[in-house]
Amino acid sequence: MLAVVIAAIYAPSLQHGFLYDDNKLILMEPTPDSLGDVATVFRERHWPTLPYYRPLARATMLGQKYLHGDEAAPFHALNLFLIAAIGGLAYAVLRAPGFGLSSPYALLGAGIFALHPVASSCVYPIASGRETLIPVFFMLASFAFYVRGGSVRYGFALLLFACALLSKEQAVVLPILFVLVDALGLSASPPKRTRMAWGVRYAPMLLVLAIYLVFRWQLFGGAGEYDLAIFSHPLGPPLSLLYAMQALLFPNVDLFYEPRFGIWFSVRGLVACLALAVALGAVVRRSEGEPRRRLLFWMGWFAIGLLPTLNILEQEARFAERYVFLAALGGVALLATLASRFPHSSAVGRGWLAVGCLLAMGCAAISVHRGAFYASERAFLDRWVESDPASGQAHLSLGKWYDDHEQYEQAVASYVAVAALWPRHFKSRLRLANDLVRLNRHKEAIPHFRIAVELGPDSAEAHYGYGASLAYLGKNEMAVESLERAIELRPDYPQASQALIPPLVQLGRMEQAQVHLRKALEHHNRTSGKSVPGANPQP
Repeated sequence: MLAVVIAAIYAPSLQHGFLYDDNKLILMEPTPDSLGDVATVFRERHWPTLPYYRPLARATMLGQKYLHGDEAAPFHALNLFLIAAIGGLAYAVLRAPGFGLSSPYALLGAGIFALHPVASSCVYPIASGRETLIPVFFMLASFAFYVRGGSVRYGFALLLFACALLSKEQAVVLPILFVLVDALGLSASPPKRTRMAWGVRYAPMLLVLAIYLVFRWQLFGGAGEYDLAIFSHPLGPPLSLLYAMQALLFPNVDLFYEPRFGIWFSVRGLVACLALAVALGAVVRRSEGEPRRRLLFWMGWFAIGLLPTLNILEQEARFAERYVFLAALGGVALLATLASRFPHSSAVGRGWLAVGCLLAMGCAAISVHRGAFYASERAFLDRWVESDPASGQAHLSLGKWYDDHEQYEQAVASYVAVAALWPRHFKSRLRLANDLVRLNRHKEAIPHFRIAVELGPDSAEAHYGYGASLAYLGKNEMAVESLERAIELRPDYPQASQALIPPLVQLGRMEQAQVHLRKALEHHNRTSGKSVPGANPQP
């Protein structure tokens, strides 16, 4: 029932298209010729410029591309299946005997977890969502087996832990959760209080983790794949905790994608989160025995689930709702554990269940509303720019979308905004200059080409664009200098050779013009498959 409800809530996503990271990880990837081609992802980085190794998550995307090409609906269908399955696994975790939750409380807790707006940010975008759903699926399944005890279940937990590691780096925290649940005596068969027993218990996990880390070390060429961020941003960890609490307690009705600090932070949110933390601390201090250990465990789950994204290390985005998804189960379980002090059949218990139903419906309503912002890439980017007009990445992504759809006037406006926010950003400067050329606004393009050449002195494309615009405006000496530099950087550059001919002719340098004309003709012959007679074509 839970899985059907969750799937029904997110079902409109089947009508959505591709957006943002989907372009790089799905649409721009060549269609595999066989399943063997899909398997090559286990020898590759997940993203060329980032230290990510997520072969299982990536294999699902390439495998689907092999089966049905670039049809968006099946990709969304798998995300739909994953969130429904995650809801069921969350229920299985909450129903573990050590946590003492009755079925109604566990059912509502799992529903709130899967329907919360934080979860929706992992369901609607295909690629970035899949990168979170797959590892959380394996982590919850592994934990559900582990906490119930038994050698067979331990074997399954170990296998699923390995799958989680191959899905996302976040899974490295799973053994810490195992240690915590054993240390608090909430698992079905915690090890005896001897070093030998604990060593035997965790040695297989440490072996799996060591093999994984050695393989990553070799794949990424040794050390240096991560940089510490805590020294440059010492408030990163506490702010990440605050962001996670605020995202869970006060979810925004509208989408705020990867928000900057100034967008999400509020004094009221800070006060409310601090008050809640103090209240929880008081409840834990007054509790005793097993209820206290359960509260401590779920508080630990929340903190440990956030550990990989606490801004201790440099990360692509400092704050994002998908970082909170795994930790969210700890927050929901805390609420369910507090409510479970009252039997669900009592008057107070029924009141708690009613509150839980209202929370689940409220979360579902917000998640459905947010779905409209993920319906298309244009809707997503428009919302990102609207919600955070000071985000250079938002304007840059929208400019690329306009470029792809040949709406160059709008693209220029987006890149002008990027230039104001990121004056030293090379690619946006070059795109802006090229779009101005497309609009026949060469004079306006010149200063942007000049900055692009300054920022990217080894970019043949920047020198070519600068030189071609200078030639168009009759500044032949400067044009020749820039175009020759482009050819020096990229000897086989027929467009630059062709652009060089007019300014060389204007300067009376006919022999050089003839050389470049010959190169342009040779390129034309190669690409057209035709033969042009005459060994010495004249300009």
